[in-house]
Amino acid sequence: MNSQQEYSFQAEIPQLMDLIINSFYSNKSIFLRELISNSSDAIDKARIFKVDSAIDISQPKISIVPNKEDKTLTIMDTGIGMTKEELIENLGKIAKSGTKAFMQACTDNKASMIGQFGVGFYSSFLVSDYVTVYTKHIESNVMYKWTSDSKNTYSITEVDENDCDNIGAHGTCIILDIKEDELTYLEEQTLRSTIQKDLAYLNYPISILKKIEETKEVPIEETELDSSNIESGNIDENEPKTETIIEVREEWEQVNTQSPIWIKNADEIEEIEYQSFYKNLTKDHQDAQTYKHFNVEGQVDFTALIYIPKAQPMDLFETKNKIKLKLYVKRVFVTDECEELIPEYLSFVRGIVDSNDLPLNISRELLQKNKFISVMNKNLTKKVIDMIITLSEEDEETYKNFYKNFSKNLKLGVHEDSKNKNKLIELLRFKTTKSNDNLVSFKDYLESIPQEQYESKKMYYISGDNIDTLQSSPFIEYLNKIGYGVLFLTEPIDEYCIQHITSYSHKDNTFTLVDVTKESFDINKVDEDIKSKYTTTCQTIKDILKISNIDKVVLSSRTCETPCVIVSSQFGVTVNMERIIKAQALQRNTPYHQQKRILEINHNHQIINYIHENKDQIYKIKDLVLLMYESACLVSGISLDSPNMFNTRLLNMIKLGLDLESTTNENDNTLYDDLKQELNMNDTHVVTIDDNTDTVDEEHDTVDAVDTTPVVTVDTDMEELD
Repeated sequence: MNSQQEYSFQAEIPQLMDLIINSFYSNKSIFLRELISNSSDAIDKARIFKVDSAIDISQPKISIVPNKEDKTLTIMDTGIGMTKEELIENLGKIAKSGTKAFMQACTDNKASMIGQFGVGFYSSFLVSDYVTVYTKHIESNVMYKWTSDSKNTYSITEVDENDCDNIGAHGTCIILDIKEDELTYLEEQTLRSTIQKDLAYLNYPISILKKIEETKEVPIEETELDSSNIESGNIDENEPKTETIIEVREEWEQVNTQSPIWIKNADEIEEIEYQSFYKNLTKDHQDAQTYKHFNVEGQVDFTALIYIPKAQPMDLFETKNKIKLKLYVKRVFVTDECEELIPEYLSFVRGIVDSNDLPLNISRELLQKNKFISVMNKNLTKKVIDMIITLSEEDEETYKNFYKNFSKNLKLGVHEDSKNKNKLIELLRFKTTKSNDNLVSFKDYLESIPQEQYESKKMYYISGDNIDTLQSSPFIEYLNKIGYGVLFLTEPIDEYCIQHITSYSHKDNTFTLVDVTKESFDINKVDEDIKSKYTTTCQTIKDILKISNIDKVVLSSRTCETPCVIVSSQFGVTVNMERIIKAQALQRNTPYHQQKRILEINHNHQIINYIHENKDQIYKIKDLVLLMYESACLVSGISLDSPNMFNTRLLNMIKLGLDLESTTNENDNTLYDDLKQELNMNDTHVVTIDDNTDTVDEEHDTVDAVDTTPVVTVDTDMEELD
């Protein structure tokens, strides 16, 4: 029997270090945030240690010294420091976290520090090829020196305190030998901007040693003067004898001077402070529209200060930098690109979210995708929506301004956020036929409609590209006549939004939303007897329009003064939606023109009656039907396949009205010839109609008429149809 053997995993340390250094971090400047955050944790540990042991500690501070001459960057802190054993454990073992172990040792949970994984220190090798660490523990008098080039080995040496004057009673000093291509991190401006972006609200002061050049006039020593120049008269003995020199002095500058306003109680903060913080955070010259400052406790504790701007940001719907909320962990900036923190449709919200116990993964820029982020998302979304609801209820004018700027976001939310859809629907506003050009909610719309419509539980709407076109649309002629209310949807996103609002509840009643441009319109139905009477007329019109995308021709009473309209099928794409999709730059080449539509004709209209009366005389009604169809296309928002043919037919009609000679086209008779073949008229001579004849005469054979309809006679002398 084979015995089981166990083996340890092996690792190529240089390759593993290269992977850690170059794969965990997307931006090299992150090294500064990682090292300073470690210093902050070390100072936290020292303060906790002081409480437990009553030992005096140094004044908490973090200092940075760039040295362009030596090409080194030094980061010092007055933290707890490390012993030799801790150096081996924390810096010698990859992914060993001293902070995590310290937190586990704090059974009373006093500590809530950032660095829970021991990888952040190695980010220093992003910009340096050699790192030196001096450290002295708070309970030790011995100083140690740790060095490494991130390759196979590191060294630890006990050194004299004089070897590093930067450490006082305790603390750590990290010296980075900066790479030749990363010397920008020795520039004061680079260091300052990075710290102000990532560490502006850190607990402890961060100072940079900067060099200031000053120009001075100093006297020239008498011995330096050339006596020959004096004797020759080149120098006036009475003039002051000075020279200009450049003097360099060093000065500490604290760069994190901003106060984290969100850690205060809301009752202690004035309105002007909130607005000032908003302007500093967003660089907006206007005050915020509204804001909310709150704390959340539970599965994850966090504090948030969120703002809604007065004006729409110019980059609101850009694909890059969608989310503008800044995420902090214990006042150290983590990221402003956490897309899971808040839904995309609320991307206009500005502000900060700060959590003391949010778990991080490997580095501070990579968040664990776990339930904590989902909990934060749920709470933030709820708070923002509540803010907007409060705004809509308390200040109508302010909400109008908000809706003007961010209505698209709310509609996008209805489209994307099913959990909060009902709340967002209450925030929507539309113009209607009864709102006098004002935006109203669904609730206000229902309260303005007549009782008959309310009892029918129908909410009618129409979509288009502008309000003027919709107000005069033939689709709402009958609804206007009987006084029913119609919602106007004029933004492209309305088409996507309304697809998710099939019904609306009001006072225990459920209302169905009905698109008046679809065949589902069921008011004022046509009697079956009338439909039967017009069956042949409808078929004739369909035959004439067989080259179009008309699927069927039916009678309808939705119009009053318009002879016909083109509607979409119940589950088809509306004409307005088709127009929106076609206008998209990256839309697929979908053959929307092949989508079948329905031609609804108004049997009460004179033109339709004329076509009905002359339905057997194709040549007489053909151009009229085509012109009527093309006009309906334009009114319905459908682009014409052949605008030139429409123009020709229109001009012919005008000339006919003016009794002028009309323009003919050889192709005009094509459709009629096809119909003639279908009626087996190929071998028949031209048919003429004589309304005054009571019999049919063909080759002198006479048949008595059976009714009073016009009689058809065949003229064998004619060879073609007039």
